Amino acid sequence: MRLRRSLALTLRVIDYSETSQIARLYTRDEGRVSVIAKGIKRPNRDLRGPLDLLCHATVGFTPRPQAELLVLRSYHVNT
Repeated sequence: MRLRRSLALTLRVIDYSETSQIARLYTRDEGRVSVIAKGIKRPNRDLRGPLDLLCHATVGFTPRPQAELLVLRSYHVNT
């Protein structure tokens, strides 16, 4: 699967488990997408989190076949 990168605004965040979150993002290129950020709350993780509402960030995600949720691979907050 190919990594897609885009600028995004976080619209909604839901805690999925102890270390993961599901988020609804509005991206410049893809429109509104739902992503799962697996392990984003772990301290020693490449993804720095947890995700915040109305945060402007550069995101990278990969699609999963036959699934509504995309997998969030990178998340860098723009300042």
